[in-house]
Amino acid sequence: MGGVDDGSIYVYKLTDDYAPLCKAREPGLTTNMIRFYNNDDFKIISVHNQVVYIWTIDAVRRNVTREGLNMGNLKREFTCIRLNEEDTTAYCGTRTGDVVILNIETKRFAYQSDMKLKNGIKCLAYVSKTAGTDQGYLLLGSGDGKVTKFDIFSKKPVKSVELQGAVSSIALSDDMVQAFASTAECNIYLLDIFSMNKELR
Repeated sequence: MGGVDDGSIYVYKLTDDYAPLCKAREPGLTTNMIRFYNNDDFKIISVHNQVVYIWTIDAVRRNVTREGLNMGNLKREFTCIRLNEEDTTAYCGTRTGDVVILNIETKRFAYQSDMKLKNGIKCLAYVSKTAGTDQGYLLLGSGDGKVTKFDIFSKKPVKSVELQGAVSSIALSDDMVQAFASTAECNIYLLDIFSMNKELR
Protein backbone atom coordinates (compact mmCIF):
# COMPACT_ATOMS: atom_id res chain seq x y z
CA MET A 1 0.00 0.00 0.00
CA GLY A 2 1.15 3.50 -0.77
CA GLY A 3 1.19 6.62 1.37
CA VAL A 4 -0.80 9.84 1.20
CA ASP A 5 1.04 11.11 -1.87
CA ASP A 6 0.63 7.80 -3.70
CA GLY A 7 -2.91 6.65 -2.81
CA SER A 8 -2.39 3.19 -4.29
CA ILE A 9 -2.84 -0.45 -3.33
CA TYR A 10 -0.61 -2.92 -5.18
CA VAL A 11 -1.16 -6.68 -5.46
CA TYR A 12 1.87 -8.88 -6.15
CA LYS A 13 1.92 -12.53 -7.16
CA LEU A 14 4.51 -14.11 -4.88
CA THR A 15 4.68 -17.39 -6.83
CA ASP A 16 5.79 -15.62 -10.00
CA ASP A 17 9.02 -13.86 -8.99
CA TYR A 18 7.05 -11.21 -7.09
CA ALA A 19 5.50 -9.93 -10.29
CA PRO A 20 2.91 -7.14 -9.91
CA LEU A 21 -0.58 -8.48 -10.60
CA CYS A 22 -2.72 -5.35 -10.40
CA LYS A 23 -3.04 -1.94 -8.81
CA ALA A 24 -5.84 0.32 -7.60
CA ARG A 25 -5.21 4.04 -7.26
CA GLU A 26 -7.17 6.86 -5.68
CA PRO A 27 -5.24 10.08 -4.99
CA GLY A 28 -5.55 11.22 -1.40
CA LEU A 29 -6.56 7.80 -0.08
CA THR A 30 -4.55 6.98 3.05
CA THR A 31 -4.44 3.24 3.73
CA ASN A 32 -3.70 2.40 7.37
CA MET A 33 -3.89 -1.41 7.20
CA ILE A 34 -4.73 -4.23 4.78
CA ARG A 35 -5.77 -7.80 5.62
CA PHE A 36 -6.42 -10.74 3.33
CA TYR A 37 -9.47 -12.84 4.07
CA ASN A 38 -8.80 -16.10 5.90
CA ASN A 39 -10.81 -18.22 3.45
CA ASP A 40 -10.54 -16.38 0.14
CA ASP A 41 -7.19 -15.52 -1.46
CA PHE A 42 -8.86 -13.00 -3.77
CA LYS A 43 -10.52 -10.85 -1.10
CA ILE A 44 -8.88 -8.04 0.88
CA ILE A 45 -10.23 -5.68 3.51
CA SER A 46 -8.60 -2.32 4.17
CA VAL A 47 -9.04 0.52 6.66
CA HIS A 48 -8.54 4.17 5.87
CA ASN A 49 -9.00 7.41 7.75
CA GLN A 50 -12.80 7.26 7.70
CA VAL A 51 -13.78 4.36 5.44
CA VAL A 52 -13.42 0.60 5.18
CA TYR A 53 -13.23 -1.13 1.78
CA ILE A 54 -13.56 -4.72 0.63
CA TRP A 55 -11.44 -5.41 -2.48
CA THR A 56 -11.94 -8.26 -4.95
CA ILE A 57 -8.95 -9.33 -7.04
CA ASP A 58 -9.56 -10.58 -10.58
CA ALA A 59 -6.36 -12.44 -11.45
CA VAL A 60 -7.50 -13.18 -15.01
CA ARG A 61 -8.31 -9.58 -15.96
CA ARG A 62 -5.51 -8.32 -13.68
CA ASN A 63 -7.61 -5.74 -11.91
CA VAL A 64 -9.10 -5.10 -8.47
CA THR A 65 -12.50 -3.65 -7.59
CA ARG A 66 -13.71 -2.31 -4.29
CA GLU A 67 -16.89 -1.93 -2.28
CA GLY A 68 -17.31 0.39 0.70
CA LEU A 69 -18.97 -0.65 3.94
CA ASN A 70 -22.00 1.31 5.12
CA MET A 71 -21.02 3.13 8.34
CA GLY A 72 -24.28 5.00 8.78
CA ASN A 73 -23.62 8.19 10.75
CA LEU A 74 -20.44 6.88 12.34
CA LYS A 75 -17.33 9.03 11.78
CA ARG A 76 -14.09 7.43 12.90
CA GLU A 77 -10.45 7.32 11.82
CA PHE A 78 -9.64 3.61 11.56
CA THR A 79 -6.14 2.43 12.47
CA CYS A 80 -6.20 -1.38 12.36
CA ILE A 81 -8.46 -4.34 11.55
CA ARG A 82 -8.83 -8.09 12.09
CA LEU A 83 -11.31 -10.61 10.68
CA ASN A 84 -12.79 -13.52 12.60
CA GLU A 85 -12.00 -17.02 11.38
CA GLU A 86 -15.17 -17.24 9.23
CA ASP A 87 -14.62 -13.82 7.58
CA THR A 88 -18.08 -12.75 8.72
CA THR A 89 -17.09 -10.09 11.26
CA ALA A 90 -14.41 -7.41 11.27
CA TYR A 91 -13.00 -5.71 14.35
CA CYS A 92 -11.52 -2.24 13.89
CA GLY A 93 -9.44 -0.05 16.17
CA THR A 94 -9.76 3.73 15.98
CA ARG A 95 -7.76 6.85 16.84
CA THR A 96 -10.39 7.72 19.45
CA GLY A 97 -9.72 4.43 21.26
CA ASP A 98 -13.00 2.60 20.72
CA VAL A 99 -13.67 -0.71 18.96
CA VAL A 100 -15.91 -0.75 15.89
CA ILE A 101 -17.45 -4.07 14.82
CA LEU A 102 -18.58 -4.57 11.21
CA ASN A 103 -20.86 -7.21 9.70
CA ILE A 104 -19.02 -8.38 6.58
CA GLU A 105 -21.99 -10.35 5.24
CA THR A 106 -24.29 -7.33 5.18
CA LYS A 107 -21.38 -4.88 4.71
CA ARG A 108 -22.73 -2.66 7.48
CA PHE A 109 -21.69 -1.12 10.77
CA ALA A 110 -22.76 -3.37 13.65
CA TYR A 111 -21.43 -2.04 16.97
CA GLN A 112 -19.30 0.64 18.62
CA SER A 113 -17.84 0.03 22.08
CA ASP A 114 -18.51 2.32 25.03
CA MET A 115 -14.89 1.85 26.10
CA LYS A 116 -12.31 4.29 24.79
CA LEU A 117 -8.61 3.62 25.30
CA LYS A 118 -6.34 6.57 25.93
CA ASN A 119 -4.29 7.81 22.94
CA GLY A 120 -6.11 5.50 20.53
CA ILE A 121 -5.84 1.85 19.50
CA LYS A 122 -2.57 1.33 17.65
CA CYS A 123 -2.88 -2.41 16.97
CA LEU A 124 -5.08 -5.38 17.76
CA ALA A 125 -5.06 -9.18 17.65
CA TYR A 126 -8.01 -11.57 17.42
CA VAL A 127 -7.98 -14.54 19.82
CA SER A 128 -10.29 -17.21 18.42
CA LYS A 129 -13.00 -18.71 20.64
CA THR A 130 -11.56 -22.13 19.72
CA ALA A 131 -8.21 -21.33 21.37
CA GLY A 132 -8.77 -23.28 24.58
CA THR A 133 -11.70 -21.17 25.72
CA ASP A 134 -15.39 -20.69 24.98
CA GLN A 135 -14.86 -16.96 24.74
CA GLY A 136 -13.39 -14.89 21.95
CA TYR A 137 -11.17 -11.94 22.72
CA LEU A 138 -9.40 -8.99 21.20
CA LEU A 139 -6.03 -7.86 22.46
CA LEU A 140 -5.91 -4.10 22.02
CA GLY A 141 -2.64 -2.17 22.05
CA SER A 142 -3.07 1.50 22.86
CA GLY A 143 -1.00 4.64 22.72
CA ASP A 144 -0.81 4.91 26.53
CA GLY A 145 1.22 1.68 26.72
CA LYS A 146 -1.54 -0.72 27.72
CA VAL A 147 -2.63 -4.05 26.26
CA THR A 148 -6.30 -4.60 27.03
CA LYS A 149 -8.18 -7.90 26.73
CA PHE A 150 -11.63 -7.20 25.29
CA ASP A 151 -14.42 -9.81 25.40
CA ILE A 152 -16.13 -9.78 22.00
CA PHE A 153 -19.33 -11.37 23.37
CA SER A 154 -19.95 -9.14 26.40
CA LYS A 155 -18.26 -6.30 24.49
CA LYS A 156 -16.44 -5.19 27.61
CA PRO A 157 -12.79 -4.96 28.65
CA VAL A 158 -11.74 -7.84 30.91
CA LYS A 159 -8.21 -7.01 32.01
CA SER A 160 -5.28 -4.84 30.99
CA VAL A 161 -1.53 -4.74 31.54
CA GLU A 162 0.70 -1.68 31.32
CA LEU A 163 3.91 -1.77 29.26
CA GLN A 164 6.66 0.79 28.78
CA GLY A 165 5.90 2.82 25.68
CA ALA A 166 3.02 3.01 23.21
CA VAL A 167 2.12 -0.48 21.96
CA SER A 168 3.10 -0.78 18.30
CA SER A 169 2.35 -4.44 17.48
CA ILE A 170 0.88 -7.65 18.91
CA ALA A 171 1.65 -11.13 17.54
CA LEU A 172 -0.03 -14.31 18.78
CA SER A 173 1.59 -17.69 19.29
CA ASP A 174 0.26 -20.50 17.08
CA ASP A 175 -1.79 -21.94 19.95
CA MET A 176 -3.07 -18.47 20.93
CA VAL A 177 -1.97 -18.97 24.52
CA GLN A 178 0.73 -16.32 24.49
CA ALA A 179 1.38 -13.08 22.65
CA PHE A 180 4.37 -10.87 21.93
CA ALA A 181 3.81 -7.13 22.26
CA SER A 182 6.32 -4.54 21.10
CA THR A 183 6.38 -0.87 22.07
CA ALA A 184 7.59 2.43 20.65
CA GLU A 185 10.43 2.37 23.20
CA CYS A 186 11.90 -0.78 21.60
CA ASN A 187 10.69 -3.15 24.32
CA ILE A 188 9.27 -6.62 23.63
CA TYR A 189 7.02 -8.35 26.16
CA LEU A 190 5.73 -11.90 26.36
CA LEU A 191 2.13 -11.95 27.57
CA ASP A 192 0.05 -14.79 28.91
CA ILE A 193 -3.25 -14.14 27.16
CA PHE A 194 -5.51 -15.55 29.86
CA SER A 195 -3.84 -14.15 32.97
CA MET A 196 -2.37 -11.10 31.18
CA ASN A 197 0.89 -11.54 33.07
CA LYS A 198 3.84 -9.92 31.32
CA GLU A 199 7.53 -10.77 30.97
CA LEU A 200 10.11 -8.39 29.48
CA ARG A 201 12.20 -10.20 26.89
